[in-house]
Amino acid sequence: MNSINIDKLIDRIPKPLRKDKYIRFFKYVLSGTIAVVVELILFSAFYYLILTQMEENTRTHLANFIARVSSSVMNYKINRRFVFGSKREDITFFAKFALVWIVQLELSSILINLVNDSFGVEPWISKLLFDQLLAFASYNVQLHWVFKKREK
Repeated sequence: MNSINIDKLIDRIPKPLRKDKYIRFFKYVLSGTIAVVVELILFSAFYYLILTQMEENTRTHLANFIARVSSSVMNYKINRRFVFGSKREDITFFAKFALVWIVQLELSSILINLVNDSFGVEPWISKLLFDQLLAFASYNVQLHWVFKKREK
């Protein structure tokens, strides 16, 4: 998506809602939606098609890891530039993003396995639900810690 299309879309938003924080959150949701679609496709491909001979918990964790790594690299680049407006390459941003990513990955895998083992819910359904909840928490962490603007 290029910035011209985004600008046209933003122009359609009612003026009271065009504050920076709302626009930033909208961009985050858009970026996250793209990442979720990519991640869900990859998770499903690995879980249901490629890693079928593995033990259930290992398969869930490995499929989740591969999908999350792939979508997170893309999501980091989009969030850094498009959502939070940082043009500089900063290892600190990446290190903080990676730490948040690891925590999300572990929580996601634990919750997927817990719900699957306890209630028999398909892993992709649990993943979709829990990862959305984790994404909302991640937004605040990224805004206030990962991509926080430095004081001048």
